Amino acid sequence: MDTDHLIQKKLDFINKIRPDSHFHLLFEHLTNVCFFAKDIHGTLYVVNKAHVRHLGQSDELDVIGRKDSDFFSPSMYEKFRKDDLKVMESHSPLLQLVELFPNPQGIPDWYITNKIPLFSSDNKVMGVMGSIENYEASKQVSLSDKRLLKMFKYIQNHFTENIAINNLATEYGLSLRQFERKFKEQLRITPRELIIKMRIQLACDQLQDPKNELSEIAYSCGFYDQSALARQFKKHMGFTPSQYRKHYY
Repeated sequence: MDTDHLIQKKLDFINKIRPDSHFHLLFEHLTNVCFFAKDIHGTLYVVNKAHVRHLGQSDELDVIGRKDSDFFSPSMYEKFRKDDLKVMESHSPLLQLVELFPNPQGIPDWYITNKIPLFSSDNKVMGVMGSIENYEASKQVSLSDKRLLKMFKYIQNHFTENIAINNLATEYGLSLRQFERKFKEQLRITPRELIIKMRIQLACDQLQDPKNELSEIAYSCGFYDQSALARQFKKHMGFTPSQYRKHYY
């Protein structure tokens, strides 16, 4: 049976499903994967239990009818909204986005986000639906290349230092571009992005202690100076380091 025929069989099967056979109900039983769907204005209307917990709420009625701006910082909301608009305007998905942001307690974690456009019965874009999965759990499943795992662990142990990515590529036996492509294929993130996110996560930990000066945190986390820390921190966390400390601690 050729590929085109199999795809058509799949579409025929989906089209036969009654409209009231709600696939999204299956997501209620996925404890480690958040599922959501929102309209063109960004209002959440479908969320599974995992996403309700992810937003720091106890019941879906605490989430339905609200927007990301009710749960995240303005900068972070703007980032999420920008991605939503890109998906809706292009009619194309955004897949495997590795994002770092704080949970309701302010503890940062990494997540893999997928977003796809949601179409109505008359083929008009009516919103966005997507999933959010813990990055660490997913990475452990996907990282099968032992040499790449060695490189990952090296970065884990030395991310506050000045790591020469081209040296890692040479050790692996690839050009820099080939190495970065292979790294991203399996880890969904480039080596440089991984280093920055690890540094920010460490900075979040150090910001819990008010005795730690921002300049000292910047240097200990591997940033060139305090302004470099502030720039990258706000880009990924939606806060400046000072705002993060004040908001959560």
